[in-house]
Amino acid sequence: MPQQEGHEQLAVDKSLRFIPEVQGLRTLALLLVVTFHIWFGRVSGGVDVFLLVSAFLLTRSLTVRAEEGTPDRPLTTILRRFARLLPVAAAVIVLTVLASWLLMPRHTWSGTHWDALASLFYVENWRLIALQVDYYAGSHAATSLFQHFWSLSVQGQIFILWPLLHVLGGWFARRTGRPVRRVLLWLFGAVFAASFGCSVWLTAVDQQVAYFDTFARTWEFAAGSLLALVLPWLRLGERARALAGWLGVLLLVSCGLLLPVDSTFPGFAALWPVTAALLVIVAAGAPTRFGADRLLTRRWFGGIGGYTYALYLVHWPVMLLYRQVTGQDAPGLGLGLVDGLVIMLLSAAISVALVHLVERPAAAWLRTQTAVSAPHSHIPKRAPAVLIAACLLFGTVLTGGGELARNAASKAEAAQAQVALGGETVAPEPTPTEEDRSPGWDPVLLELGAEAPDLPAIADPLPGAGSIEYQWVGEGSDCTEHITPPGTDGICWETEPDPSVPTVLFVGNSHTQQFAELGYAAAEVAGYPNVRIQAGPGCAFRAGDDELDDACGKTWRAALEYVTAEYPEVVVLLGTMSQFGAEDEPMTGVPAWVEKISAASPETEVVVLRDSPRFAVAPYECALANGWDAAECQHPAPPSVDAAFIAEVETAGATWVDLNPQICPDDLCRPQVGQVVVWFDDNHLSAAFVHTLAQHFADAVAESVPAWPAEIYLRP
Repeated sequence: MPQQEGHEQLAVDKSLRFIPEVQGLRTLALLLVVTFHIWFGRVSGGVDVFLLVSAFLLTRSLTVRAEEGTPDRPLTTILRRFARLLPVAAAVIVLTVLASWLLMPRHTWSGTHWDALASLFYVENWRLIALQVDYYAGSHAATSLFQHFWSLSVQGQIFILWPLLHVLGGWFARRTGRPVRRVLLWLFGAVFAASFGCSVWLTAVDQQVAYFDTFARTWEFAAGSLLALVLPWLRLGERARALAGWLGVLLLVSCGLLLPVDSTFPGFAALWPVTAALLVIVAAGAPTRFGADRLLTRRWFGGIGGYTYALYLVHWPVMLLYRQVTGQDAPGLGLGLVDGLVIMLLSAAISVALVHLVERPAAAWLRTQTAVSAPHSHIPKRAPAVLIAACLLFGTVLTGGGELARNAASKAEAAQAQVALGGETVAPEPTPTEEDRSPGWDPVLLELGAEAPDLPAIADPLPGAGSIEYQWVGEGSDCTEHITPPGTDGICWETEPDPSVPTVLFVGNSHTQQFAELGYAAAEVAGYPNVRIQAGPGCAFRAGDDELDDACGKTWRAALEYVTAEYPEVVVLLGTMSQFGAEDEPMTGVPAWVEKISAASPETEVVVLRDSPRFAVAPYECALANGWDAAECQHPAPPSVDAAFIAEVETAGATWVDLNPQICPDDLCRPQVGQVVVWFDDNHLSAAFVHTLAQHFADAVAESVPAWPAEIYLRP
């Protein structure tokens, strides 16, 4: 990212003169990044310029040092680099966390805290990769206040690797007697080739991962280093330099307009901005009459470059927080002219303050400490290490302490919600017979959620804003036998098996996982059944899916293996895949799979559930922005499932259950029902609400599934 390498003139090497075109290039790239983020809602390619320029400047200085015989001290180089970068970064991280506490919903705080810590330690790109590929992480990666720190993290990792590579190249040059510059050309050429090949392959295979992957981006740094190594040998005339400079500027400005950067980078397409930056730097060196240097070397234009690092750090959280406060859409759509100008002015003002109050005072302190250090000491100066440690400690204490406090409050809130959902224990009338009753089984009186759909909406429905992110279902321990196979990205949980009570297996996708709370609710009150979840994201069951060798096929085969070996009393799966604004898609493979279960375990009862509704926007988020009774947050219930498919399921021997009338009472899907949040994202039911569906499910299976508890909740 843009950083304070504009001051690369090292006292030990007068030949490393300042290149004003490079400073101007960073200014242009930063303005494109901010402009495209704010007004176009897309990516410009400017970040790729920052990556190249940072390696260009680093290799330029380290190579000249090596050629002059200056001892290699990679640790000193690394510490000094981070000592310049961290103070402003830590300040922005802390300010962003504080702003999120004031302006963002409570349920987003945990993700913000972890993003802040990942950014502080330069691993945010790996966290974003994990969130992108983690189905259960939802859309957090796309709306993180720290998403832009991915490139800073990649850059920080390279700033650790690059000095070590230079040391390796210098050592090899000394051992072989070869010129260090030529050795480094071969070294960074190999890095470029390996990384570029990986980038092209990974972009084609999984572009979302490639976009944030360090090695898939390393070739852009290597390109900058290669340019630094060959630049002294390049000699262009004035006309050629003028043409190259303007061509580079034109390519850079047009990149974001002509290429879908966010969906095609960093493979072949990223050569576009990389080439643009190379052309501009190659064109630098001496003034021209009509070249791009006439713009890039302007004092005012280069002066902006001194604030580019801070502006890059600030503009993204300012934009997201502004959208939150004004109730506008999340990133993906550009803002209007006035809104964009407000964001730009706010970002610029904060950036100027950070530079003058944090960056420059920290740099002045470092210079002072370096001046009083022993001039010939080979030990890395303490001042950079002290400054780095202080920044890390400050950021960690605030964000980590905030997460601990939030976690404690959320646990207390969750406990209160559990008490409320547990209801009041009431002896049933008439009292069940001993044959029907498990020890300690007393149904409870529940007057929330699906049991009380007419209750008015409240501002903070159960389970509470601080606990909404913990609504994924999964109790017990990881399954030890017949587990979802490695590499399937699935989950397998089971409560401690009690051989004296029935067992239910919930198998399928993440929606089946959420419905497993029906089993937990029954076990909590009645003492049974044992509950086992075996699910994989997106693994609804179409015909032939269990025969495929992909993740879902392995999940379904593993579940059938468990049924064959353990003979559970009940198996629950989904029979449809819901679709926003359309009819459910029947899962055509379900009837045949039910028959396979019956053949493997004739005594096992199978329940096929209808899927829960999905939405374009999370009802919970919509309600926070517009109000819990807002019309735009309510949607008509999906139409009925094809009767012929239901008949096919029942003919195969399963019990069909549709809980949508309770999920969307009166044919209207609302963000909360009975003062309980129904969905915690755009398609997954909250565990709290599913808990309140337990008696409705018990009623639906009472005649066909005798192993299921008949009474869980008593109705008022």
